[in-house]
Amino acid sequence: MSDKLATILQAARDHAEQVILPNVDAWNAEKKWPRDASDKAGAAGLTGLYAPEEFGGQGLPLSEGIQVYEQLGLP
Repeated sequence: MSDKLATILQAARDHAEQVILPNVDAWNAEKKWPRDASDKAGAAGLTGLYAPEEFGGQGLPLSEGIQVYEQLGLP
């Protein structure tokens, strides 16, 4: 695993633990996903996973992007 991927995976896990998990039940009850959560994901480098780096993305291949999404969904 590259250092880059390890860093992104840790950022995804941190985002899940700090932003998603404490709020997910309330968001599900309200049936909404707050823009603030997406903004925080972007600030953590978790958006544009597949976009080329020259366009501001992470430039990840599909197999690595899936690993990031797995981290976001772990309890």
